[in-house]
Formats: sequence, structure tokens, C-alpha cells
Amino acid sequence: RMRKLRSATLGTEPDIVLAFMTETAVLSLLAMRGTGIPVLACEHSDPYCDPPSRVWRAMRKVVFRLATRVILLSEHARDYFTGSVRARSAVIPNPVTAFDSKRAPEKIVLSMGRLARVKRYDRLIDAFATISARHATWRLIILGEGDERGALEGQLQELGLSGRVDLPGMIKDTEPYLSRAGIYVLCSDYEGFPMALCEAMAAGIPSVSVRYNKGIDDIIQDEINGLTVPAQSTQALSEAIDSLIMNEQQRHRIGEAARVRMQDYSMDSIARKWNDIFMDVLTTHPAQ
Repeated sequence: RMRKLRSATLGTEPDIVLAFMTETAVLSLLAMRGTGIPVLACEHSDPYCDPPSRVWRAMRKVVFRLATRVILLSEHARDYFTGSVRARSAVIPNPVTAFDSKRAPEKIVLSMGRLARVKRYDRLIDAFATISARHATWRLIILGEGDERGALEGQLQELGLSGRVDLPGMIKDTEPYLSRAGIYVLCSDYEGFPMALCEAMAAGIPSVSVRYNKGIDDIIQDEINGLTVPAQSTQALSEAIDSLIMNEQQRHRIGEAARVRMQDYSMDSIARKWNDIFMDVLTTHPAQ
């Protein structure tokens, strides 16, 4: 694999090799060793949790020392690394597209992502069930598809929420849902970078997120541009959702602050960060 990767890469005569995700980055760093071509290793998951294989995690710690730069999505991810890897690291989050449509918020709590165990929609459904009787006109919509659909549908039946919670499946165009959502919720066990949350914030939706790790602090200032709650507390999650439902003024204030916060994640802003990295590498490590 490495011989083929080396041959194919050298055939493009690159100035820089940009390798995303753990396995590809490790293989690329080994394949390009000795070529003099700078390699940027980009870790776009939570390094504490991904990859699940101990072998790949161990290889990453060793082989990332060969990288010209290591690009990470959050300060939390940077804290995982030490020594020379940390010294040559940079944090560049994903860009978030601005939301241009006019919003007409309805009484909808929205969440988006794969119907996978790690997304913990079971916890969100339990939290919504706690307050559903008090807020009978509000609905929960979870966009996405995955292996947990059967379990979630069974949970909804058991809780008597089948008519209050929708699971529309995979939706390519999420803008109509973002334009109508009154509240957005992220409840995952972990995230590399919460794109769906950021898209919701860019749309001006007041959002609640569990503190899945310290990376959320890069994005949300609690009570200012969003609400954060302990990761394992269904009660705290339901209370945060309840507080936003009860306070329209708070929803508006937090939503507008979220929209402003996401300007730092605009395509132009993130492109400048990448451009600065490229220019620095080309200046200090020109391909030979």
C-alpha cells in the first residue's frame, strides 16, 4: 500500500501532501519519508476515541512525529498530543456555511446526525419525554439514518411519543428544517467537530449541547451563545431544553449571539488559516 501510495503521490509532483484521518495520514507519512516533500497530517476526529484500534493509535503517536505540521480541529484534540507533535500542531476547525434564508421558527426541537449509538438520541428522547407533557405543542425532529432506528422507534412507542417525535431519515436539504427549528440539541458521547451544531448556530438557532469533551468550549460560551450541560445528565439536558422553551427572549438572544460566533468559522476565515499554514510550510520546508 505504501509503495503504491508513494508512487501515485510522487507522480503528481506535489509541493505539499495533505493527508486526512489517522490511517491515511500514518500511511502517507511513512510513504513520503525521505522524499523531502512536506506532509501535513490532519486528524479530523477525536483522537481520544478514534481510531478504536490500539495499534493505529500507537502508530499515530509515533509516526505523527514525522509530520511537517499536524492540523487538528480543537484545542481539546491538541491536548492529546505531547512533545514534538504538539509543538508543530495547529488548530483549524471546519468551515461553516452561512445561513442565508429567512427563519420562521416553530415549536420544534431539532437534532441531526447518524442514528448511531454514539449520537445518544436515546438520551435526547428521554429528555424530551420528561418535558413533553408540559409543552404539548412542541415536537422533536431527528434527521438521519442508521442502525439505531429500530431501537429508537421502540423507545418512542414505549414512551408514547410516536406522534410527537419524527424520524424522517436521511435528508439532503436540511435548510427547510433549520429555517423552522426553534431549538437545536447535540447529545453525542463524542464529536471530532460538531458540524451540524455549528450549522444550526450559523442559522441563528439557540442550541443546547452536552459537554462531550472540552472541544465544545471552543464553540459555545455557556449562557451567551448556547447552553452546555454535563454529558451524562438527562435531567440537565431536559432542564436546558425546558428553559429555552419557556423563555422566548432568551432563545432570540442566544440565537443571535450564535450567528455572530459562527462568523469566525466562515469559509473566508478558515481559508485564511489554511493559506497561512501553506505559505509558512512552503517557505520553511520547500519541496526538494
